[in-house]
Amino acid sequence: QVPVVTGLFDDDDNGNKPAMKGQSGAMLRYIGSKYSKTLNPIDNLYDVEEAMGVVGDIKNSWSPCLYMGMRPEKYGYAKDYGKTEQGKKLIQTMRENWIKEELPTYVKQLEALLELHEGKWLASSSTDEPTICDCDAVVFLRSFTKGYMDHVPVDTLEKYPKIVDYIKRFCALTPVKGRYTYGLY
Repeated sequence: QVPVVTGLFDDDDNGNKPAMKGQSGAMLRYIGSKYSKTLNPIDNLYDVEEAMGVVGDIKNSWSPCLYMGMRPEKYGYAKDYGKTEQGKKLIQTMRENWIKEELPTYVKQLEALLELHEGKWLASSSTDEPTICDCDAVVFLRSFTKGYMDHVPVDTLEKYPKIVDYIKRFCALTPVKGRYTYGLY
């Protein structure tokens, strides 16, 4: 299912309603800029975009591990390959290897960003509040703790206490608190 947003855009000059808008990154940036002074702060735009880039790199690196189980044909395999014993084994190997070999490198990058911003957020605004990169990162990182991905233990992030604290700090924010009921929060 593709995320879309409606109702946030003004009618055009002819009174026509705008079409649905897609692309989650564009929606996040738009809403963060239009409805908040701190989520996508102009005074710290480079740091926000740098952190968004790091999060994007992590997502891109993980994507083959995720989509091999959902759309193996995207990678040159038959549509049902993920349901075969060979496909299941490949998916398991890809995911386990990524968690063991790739995730630690990306965690170091995230921890370095946190350290640059007093250990609190990936890119702080002048008011020391989270930004859109934190919204993006936390949603993605929490996916590793929710138990819906085969071969991804729900405690995958537990060996990274700074990341766990970061996620918990975000999830404890008043506008977020109570919205998550499983996984790390």
